[in-house]
Order: sequence, then structure tokens, then C-alpha cells
Amino acid sequence: MKSRLFLLSGAFCLTLIGLSSGCGGVADGDQENAEQLAQGGSPISVQLDKLGDPNWRPVDFHQFTSKWFKYQEVMTSILPPPDHTWSPSLGVGPGAPHEGPYDHELAEGMAASGHIDKSSFTRAEFTHGTYLIWMNVPREETAPLGSSPDSAEGPIIPNEVFPINVTIQHSRNGVLDGAPAVFDVPAPSASPAVDGHSHFPMWTNDSSGSYVKKPGAASYAWKITMVDAGGAGWAIEVPYYVSN
Repeated sequence: MKSRLFLLSGAFCLTLIGLSSGCGGVADGDQENAEQLAQGGSPISVQLDKLGDPNWRPVDFHQFTSKWFKYQEVMTSILPPPDHTWSPSLGVGPGAPHEGPYDHELAEGMAASGHIDKSSFTRAEFTHGTYLIWMNVPREETAPLGSSPDSAEGPIIPNEVFPINVTIQHSRNGVLDGAPAVFDVPAPSASPAVDGHSHFPMWTNDSSGSYVKKPGAASYAWKITMVDAGGAGWAIEVPYYVSN
């Protein structure tokens, strides 16, 4: 299985061998949010399980097909300059300071670039390339105010909750499919120093050779766990289906 994972505003680019299973039920108060993520005409389903009481949250999920090896072109079409910039070490990261809210930036970029959300892919689309993208933003009811690369004062994901540890796995028909990717999201490295992130987007993409080894229709799922330095975070599950 060929796939790549990029932290859009951090210095991470790694190749995944595979991606796994189960994230449990959605915690009280988060089911409505999970359902809202899948509304607006989007066919994708997102399950969120809150771990502890994080002061940040993942939002604005999208899943689509595009050439997996054209990731720079794909991602800069969704988060274009000047608000975001591309660099070999950062992927798509902070560009010109810009005001929020940031929880619809990816949706707006998807519409502008012509990408379409899907939860079912043909074999050709799956081997061509599939993407999952999402944004991480402060929970304004609990997040502090401070400086970020985007403003002198606003809601932030504060430096003290970083690093945020991320594990991404994949499942096929409910069975783990390959090894997990594990990495840390750092605090912003702006100069002069800032108090935290106003938002940080993430994405993973896949072009699966495992379909050739295991042909036939199958149910897959992206499985992500994000846990901050205080032990709080989110478990995320996004299922999809691949036909013959």
C-alpha cells in the first residue's frame, strides 16, 4: 500500500505502509457535531470520540479521489496562496495572516478546486489515489486567547498542549491493514514566537497496491487518534467502500 501523510503546518512528511480499526462511540455532546460534519450534501461519515476535555477539535473533513503523487498540486489547489504557502519541509502551512473562522476553509477550497466528497470508490479511483483531509481548530468555549501566525490575539490551540501525538491506521473489512504511522505535531515555529496555532490542517492520501494483492470489493476505514501533551484528544474514524 502506497500512501503519504502530511501535517499541513508542521515539518512532517512520511510514507505509510498501511493504515486500522475501531474508535468506539461518540462521547456525549459530540454526536451532533459528528453528524454536522457529514451534512451539507457530503456523503462521507465521520465518527468522533472525545478523549478527556481537549481545548481543540478536528472539523471540516473531506474525502475524495485525485492523483496521489500530485499531492502538492492537489493541496495547494484546496488551500491556495496567499493565505497558505507550500514548502518541501512543511507541506501546506501558514501564509499571509488571515482571520477565521477556519472551520470551512477546506470546504471552500474543495468547492473552488472542483474536488468532490465521496465515500465509495471504484478500483480505478482507489489505485489512482484517495485523500482524507481535515482541519484542527480551537474549541472556543474552552480555548484560551493568544497570538498565532494569523493574529495578535484570538482563540488558539496553546503551545502547552503540544506536541500532539497522532496515530493513523487503516482497516480492510474490519482487519488491520498494515503498520500504523505515529508522529508528533509540534507547536508553531513562528518568529517572533507566538502563543499557539489558530488552526492547523492535516491530510493523508493513499494509492493502494494491496487491492491488486487482495482484489474484490471491500470496506475500508481511516482510523486516527490524536492525543495532546495533557492526555486529551480525539479518536476519529472515516469509513469508505471500494467496489470491483
